[in-house]
Amino acid sequence: MAFFRKITVNGKTFEWRFSVDNYDWQLPSHLVFRAPERKLKIILYFIPDDNGKSVQIGKCPFQTGLRAFREGEVVLINLNQPRFVAELLQYLLEVRIKPEETGIVTFSDGKEILRVLGYTFQYFLTEV
Repeated sequence: MAFFRKITVNGKTFEWRFSVDNYDWQLPSHLVFRAPERKLKIILYFIPDDNGKSVQIGKCPFQTGLRAFREGEVVLINLNQPRFVAELLQYLLEVRIKPEETGIVTFSDGKEILRVLGYTFQYFLTEV
């Protein structure tokens, strides 16, 4: 089980963790953010575009590094790295979540948010 780590974005501290289903790697992975002072929990799901065809058995692409492009550069997005987590959380706080919001808020479009942030994805699939 993943443990929660702390991250500060826009002067606000959150706890976060990236989780993957250890039994079915084709299920969506997700980021969980907790803000104890506001009693807010954010869950951001990452669902494969291609019905899991890009997922290798035993590996989650966001845990091992999913190849993406941003501003002409190749980037490996790993959601265990605070760099990407902070960028996603900042977007959610600035664009998607109202300051007074509490409770559990879920989003199922994690990959689309990455696209909005300027990342593009290309899959190179091989038939087995």
